[in-house]
Amino acid sequence: MKRRKSFAKSHHKAAIKRLIYENGSLSRTEIQKKMCIRPASITQLTRELMEENILIEKGLGKNEKGKKQRLLTLNPNGGKVIGIEFDPQFIHGLLIDFENKIIGQKNYTLPEGTAGNQIVALLKKTIHQLNHTGSTHLPPLLGIGIADPGLVDRERGVSLFCSQIADWRNVPLRQIMEKEFQLPIYVEGNTNCKLLSESLFGAGRNFQNQIYIDLSYGIGASLMTHGSFYYGAQGLAGELGHVQYDKSGPICSCGSYGCLETYVSSSAVMRSIKNAVQHGVISPFLDQIRENSKFLSIQSFIQAANKNDKFCISLVEEMGRTLGEVIANVVNFLNPEAILIGGELADLGDLILNPVKGTVRRQSLELTTRNLAFKVAEIKDRPAARGAASLVLNQLFKGNEFF
Repeated sequence: MKRRKSFAKSHHKAAIKRLIYENGSLSRTEIQKKMCIRPASITQLTRELMEENILIEKGLGKNEKGKKQRLLTLNPNGGKVIGIEFDPQFIHGLLIDFENKIIGQKNYTLPEGTAGNQIVALLKKTIHQLNHTGSTHLPPLLGIGIADPGLVDRERGVSLFCSQIADWRNVPLRQIMEKEFQLPIYVEGNTNCKLLSESLFGAGRNFQNQIYIDLSYGIGASLMTHGSFYYGAQGLAGELGHVQYDKSGPICSCGSYGCLETYVSSSAVMRSIKNAVQHGVISPFLDQIRENSKFLSIQSFIQAANKNDKFCISLVEEMGRTLGEVIANVVNFLNPEAILIGGELADLGDLILNPVKGTVRRQSLELTTRNLAFKVAEIKDRPAARGAASLVLNQLFKGNEFF
């Protein structure tokens, strides 16, 4: 009987935390109505959660009769989590409190050719530094989320493969980090983490069925259906960049030819710029590169496109149409509510979004695009790390783990 009561109490406490996490703040009366248990039980449970530093009273609300009631919210000092993202060029780590506020961050730029074991060592170092950020009175660290740039076996927490890191295969990230930190570790693909950020805090807040297209060095995609990720049979769904666009096209890093990301990606942009410079194509942007190679960068390309450089505008429009042709097939097949464009090239904004949108509307069934939204991702600062931290918070407040 005692065990049953203890389980019921833990279950009810978890439900209260989940409700407040999802709603931001609630009065005791609102919690009682949602949970349908006795008001006295709600009073007792919330008192215990406040004594455990999980909840605090913050502000006043009004009930249906206009009577003021104290609101309960999560205590920002009740705990902290870490979200970390990495790729061959950088490591970004964020320390997040229960209000989803950033209370610490750490960044590393990686030299070209950094080995896999060095990346693992720097991930550990970053997490240790974040955990000891600032005051000694910071709340306890409760979990770590890792946004991985390659293919991931999320059930085992293993990073299977990343084409951009030469010796990166079957890296047991969860096992390594659990041994180091003795905490729950969650490993997820970085594009899924970016979509999670957008669905919670950004352009995807109002959609349950959406696709996030990550335009960076390559192309990744993440699909959310009915508010949950679609992973596929082996967790490998979303490899949009390796859809074959032209079988006679250039060779891809995957070994195939004419993959979409050989036409639409940061790496494709850099290749097109270098080719145009070598072949004497004239434009202010290209002339600038000929004079000083330091202007050969994606940031400079985006700036030039926004200044209406003819070469840059032409290349962006061509990429937008190419991407739109592939997305049109995806839209016909999956019928999403929204297409979100994120990643490095999303800073082109409407310059790339408009040709994508126009092509999709021309080439998809009219019924599938009638209410289809096209949006540029809104979370610009470390979206994958934010999403990785949210993985931990979601599990703490919406999963089966109690603390």
